[in-house]
Amino acid sequence: MLAARSLAARLAVSSIFALFVLVFLGVGIAQADFEFDGAFGPDGTSGTEFVKASSVAVDEEEGLLYVLDRGANALYKFDLEGNPVNFGGSSPNLSGNELSGLSIDNSNPGERQVAVSPTSHVIYLTGNQIGGTAKSLQAFQADGEPAKFSATGTNELTGFNALQGVAVDENGDIYVADAEVGAKGIQIYDPTGNVIVSSLGAAGPNSPANIAVDSNGILYVLRNYLEVSKYIPSQYPVNSSTTYIAAPEKVDPNYAHGIAVDRQTDNLYVAESEPQFQVASFDDEGKALGTFGGPGEDGELGSSEGIAAGTADNQAFCSCQTALKVARRR
Repeated sequence: MLAARSLAARLAVSSIFALFVLVFLGVGIAQADFEFDGAFGPDGTSGTEFVKASSVAVDEEEGLLYVLDRGANALYKFDLEGNPVNFGGSSPNLSGNELSGLSIDNSNPGERQVAVSPTSHVIYLTGNQIGGTAKSLQAFQADGEPAKFSATGTNELTGFNALQGVAVDENGDIYVADAEVGAKGIQIYDPTGNVIVSSLGAAGPNSPANIAVDSNGILYVLRNYLEVSKYIPSQYPVNSSTTYIAAPEKVDPNYAHGIAVDRQTDNLYVAESEPQFQVASFDDEGKALGTFGGPGEDGELGSSEGIAAGTADNQAFCSCQTALKVARRR
């Protein structure tokens, strides 16, 4: 829970540009069981606002939260209570808890994603550049300094056509979704930047928009913003011999921009935007569990785009084009 002193101030904030906090009172329950718990902006106070918070990632082991603000071309760093945490690096692009100058591609909502490795704590950003190449995946250390891939000698992976989503599994392997590579769709790299799986083959999805990986290496892919498909690996951790089988279970959300998996429960979260903005949750068999952030609720989303789920402190996070909301299980 947020501290009582800051909670009172944060509850007064109604702007949809702030970062909102909810309390999630149980697993797989209905809208009435969610409770608004406060709001904060880029500097951790109720007096500041994000421009367009589009993606969020959680480093569970370190207890850190990263918010990508595509409107400000910046990445912000907080603890799980919303207090700013300084990056600490010496790059001129760093100032306190802000990594700026990202030049994010605003033409496609999928090209604004952030993910964090649970092993190395490296931060991965898609569709951005700091003196780099557009349509690239870039890596940064937790202090905001570039994290070089030994395979490339730089902090970039390039050669993508329509870079969409990024996810990192529990072994630190990096999953990248490219929407314009035919049946290839998803590529998997090891932490050094070498390709492990170059294509999911015939089972692979076309037009992947966002991806998530659960604790067993099962891959969830949001396709065309209208369908979440599930792919089961033949081996996990993945290696060059790993193949994938498309599972029969699918989730058909309303128009959605983001998905995430809580690796404690392996429940799936989907950020929907039509016919109403909300986050819907499902179990690992596709059964609907509940929603939050819908119209008329305290701290309603008003828009939805990205979603992240974390087992640390029992939290799940939803970012929007203009806001970020946090759900906490108790």
